[in-house]
Amino acid sequence: MLLLDLDNFKGINDRFGHSAGDLVLKEFARRLRKATRVSDVPVRLGGDEFLVILPECPPEKAGVVLTRLTDFEIETGEDRIPVSSSRGWARYELAYTAEELIKRADKALYANKAARFRIRLDSRTGVFLGSGGNPVAPRILGFVHRAVCVRSDGLNRL
Repeated sequence: MLLLDLDNFKGINDRFGHSAGDLVLKEFARRLRKATRVSDVPVRLGGDEFLVILPECPPEKAGVVLTRLTDFEIETGEDRIPVSSSRGWARYELAYTAEELIKRADKALYANKAARFRIRLDSRTGVFLGSGGNPVAPRILGFVHRAVCVRSDGLNRL
């Protein structure tokens, strides 16, 4: 199973508007359908999160779907909106419930996201900021906390 999350989607909505965000979601969904096989089940979980069930896919081939999903840009009038995603995957085991499988994929996704983005502490506000200057969601910070060491001058680069 794959779990995908659009990077900086809130920032896209804030900067370019919700109609541009809708275009990003539609284009990402189109590309996700194109990257998967007929036997795969791609779905939008909500917001900017997508899930793909790969029922006939051996674990060593799961990366093939991910390599088909490349970063892209959307043009809206004069603006070019860069679109990327973070990804996580989990292998199904008989003992897993659906919730456990999603939790494992979610953990892998946010570890991937934390590894891709530099996070720093804003000394004026005490808020953790991502590489785009936006506040970092609390659930990402749990993974970041385990991935970096805190120094007196803020967080090390990931």
